[in-house]
Amino acid sequence: MSSDEPTEREKWEWEQRKHVAGRAHDREFEFYTQSNEASMTNSNVTLRTLVLINGAAALAILTFAGNLLTREGGEQFSDMASHIVWFVWGVALATFGFAMAYFVSYCITAGSSKRDRTWEHPYVVDTPATRRWLKVAIFFHALAILAALASLGFFVFGMLEISQEMLNLPGN
Repeated sequence: MSSDEPTEREKWEWEQRKHVAGRAHDREFEFYTQSNEASMTNSNVTLRTLVLINGAAALAILTFAGNLLTREGGEQFSDMASHIVWFVWGVALATFGFAMAYFVSYCITAGSSKRDRTWEHPYVVDTPATRRWLKVAIFFHALAILAALASLGFFVFGMLEISQEMLNLPGN
């Protein structure tokens, strides 16, 4: 037996490390799969809710303003209808947030695919490309959060404007 050949113990240790590394690789893949699905589901629910409340508010205002038009004339209609723009911006920002949430998911998945899988501990190692993708994901994540907050802000501001307008209607 040559000294360059691995011993039975070394072969066994290599097989054990290989088995542990394979499990670590599988856990890493499972984590990113579940994380990606959860983040997409949560962001979609949040952003769909924002689209729904802003769209419903715009529809309610149009209905209310239409009733004013038939009863009171055009001045109150135009005053009321002019506030719809806040809800339109809310829907637009929520839709922008959907796109940003998608980009976050894409970047995390791309970053995960750039990790080195090794047979030695720690088995999964970040690379410079991984770190770049994760920085881009953080940027898109921040944009998605800002878009959601702005969408909610436009809804609240629009509702405040409409409530003030309703207080100024004749008879109030």
